[in-house]
Amino acid sequence: MYSYEEEQKRLTKLWQEVLSDEDEHYSSQDEESLFGDVYLSDEYQCESSVDSESSSKRTSSKLRKRRHKKHPPKNGEKHQKHPITGNEPSTSATGAKTSSNVSTEAQHVADVIETVIANMTQDSDSDSDETLLPSTTDAATQNANITWGPVTGNNLRQIMFSEANTVGFDPQIHENFHDKTPCEFYSLFVNDDILELMVTNCMLQFFLVTLLLFFEKVVETNRYAAQCLAKNQLRRARITSWHDTTVPEMKKFLGIVLWMGLCQFPTLQAYWSKSPIYKNFITGVMSRNRFQLLSKMLHFSDNSEVTEDRLQKLTPLVLKLKEVFQRIYVPGEYVCIDETLVPFQGRLKFKQYIANKRHKFGIKVFKLCLEGGYTYDFKIYCGKEQTDGGGVPTNVVLNLMKDLLHKGRTLCTDNYYTSVTLAHELLRRETHLIGTLRTNRKFNPKNVITKKLKLGETIAEESNSGIVVQKWKDKRDVLTLSTKYTDEMVTVQRRRGEVCKPKNVIEYNKFKAFIDIADQKKSYNSSLRKTLKWYKKLAIELLTGTAFINAYIAYRDIANEPMSITKFRESVIFGLLQLEEHEQTVTTNDHKLVNLGRKLRRRCVACYSQHSQEMGRKEALKKTPQSMLKCEACDKHYCLECFF
Repeated sequence: MYSYEEEQKRLTKLWQEVLSDEDEHYSSQDEESLFGDVYLSDEYQCESSVDSESSSKRTSSKLRKRRHKKHPPKNGEKHQKHPITGNEPSTSATGAKTSSNVSTEAQHVADVIETVIANMTQDSDSDSDETLLPSTTDAATQNANITWGPVTGNNLRQIMFSEANTVGFDPQIHENFHDKTPCEFYSLFVNDDILELMVTNCMLQFFLVTLLLFFEKVVETNRYAAQCLAKNQLRRARITSWHDTTVPEMKKFLGIVLWMGLCQFPTLQAYWSKSPIYKNFITGVMSRNRFQLLSKMLHFSDNSEVTEDRLQKLTPLVLKLKEVFQRIYVPGEYVCIDETLVPFQGRLKFKQYIANKRHKFGIKVFKLCLEGGYTYDFKIYCGKEQTDGGGVPTNVVLNLMKDLLHKGRTLCTDNYYTSVTLAHELLRRETHLIGTLRTNRKFNPKNVITKKLKLGETIAEESNSGIVVQKWKDKRDVLTLSTKYTDEMVTVQRRRGEVCKPKNVIEYNKFKAFIDIADQKKSYNSSLRKTLKWYKKLAIELLTGTAFINAYIAYRDIANEPMSITKFRESVIFGLLQLEEHEQTVTTNDHKLVNLGRKLRRRCVACYSQHSQEMGRKEALKKTPQSMLKCEACDKHYCLECFF
């Protein structure tokens, strides 16, 4: 692909050739306009290589002669105005153009070509960081004057982290929540304010019917449900049985959604099935019809207010969650930015495709994560935005980092975001950058990019602005950028022995894992189900995924009690459903032993439990006797001595 300067030179040269041919042509003929479609359509083409001057003249002359013979102007027929200049072509009746007019219009067309190419170049790659932010003239000057040389470390800036004493959760949260339950930690993030938002915008107070249905008085507590009721034309529709919902009922709704992630059935109706295969306690908590109505009416904004915001249906929820995430936690020195994908295959204008993700189609969410996988901020990608000039990666980073700049932090990004331009922008804001780098980024050192390395070799260069770009050969070339470390090599221990790795690579792997940990924890027992409404799926992801993981991290840090994420989920479910954790909700039959025969013998569970505590599992497997007797109620094997 041609660069901007090469394309401009090529088109200008071709246009000058056209004008030189036209001067010769007008001296003998007067059949066609100077700016007619004949000349533009044949010469204004992108070719694989620039032809020689004689070849271009010869080709354009042949095409013009062929076109003139084939389509001569008819008598009395006027030439159309040119689409660029708006001028009518001159004919023999009006006289030939002078050389001054030709040069004036040539300059005008050259300006038009330059403008078109500039716009085309800007729009062709909006996601890359090839363009600079126009407001940051200092960074633009740095990019233009950048020079590369050997790595000395003299140009690296020493930026001190200024919030080292306040990192972590708010001390007030530590004081008030050190003895709270997991459900109360989850309520800290999904608080009553958010539940009231769901109740107000999802539910309605059922209208009263008076005077034999001729006059209706509607008391509105949920706009969306009221709109659905107003449109309803069926007398026996399920929505006509609606009644007011409350915050406790919405907590039960969230508890059931979380429980469905633990116990996944093939269909939603199977959870309320009377078949013994799907037997569970959920029918005593909420009926199927009520759960489906709540799912249908789930809403977070007013549909009557139409704006240009594509996230209008989720904006109130997103703002409240961000406020909670950022209010109770102060980020440390190292932060990480990366994107994640919420799976969705329905119709959506800003649906994305990422080939290297497990779910390739979905809604892209940019996240800023901290140590342990805590999500501090996030941004939902809604398609190309009107920006001041910077690419999408740079704008995303500056948007997510806006409250964390000028404090000496270090940002870790992958090669989608990292660039020399972004490094200069962050250095101007007292922030370091560490990340992998793409070879085709602008202002990269050519000596490092083109160098061929053998296994274990490395090469690096340092810029006069304090940026180190290093290439290291592992199984493949690894290109990194850092404003904090030099090209120092560190010895690390592997299974097969010691290996020397660049410190930049070690630090990148360490801090880039923040968002990987968050995605890993979120993937356990996911509550997402298929739906046609994108905002409902994204809302469930935020409430039962992102907010839930933050609550789990807060519980482990503040309560200082080790607990697996599955146990934490179970405890939250018990709290939301208002059940006792040791409550027996399913009645069982009377305990009695059944003889199954020698072929179905199993070890006695009571004997095995006793032996394993005394002598360990291996010895217990040898010492525990096998029994043919099985308890129907417990569904376990016992020997006669242990059962009675």
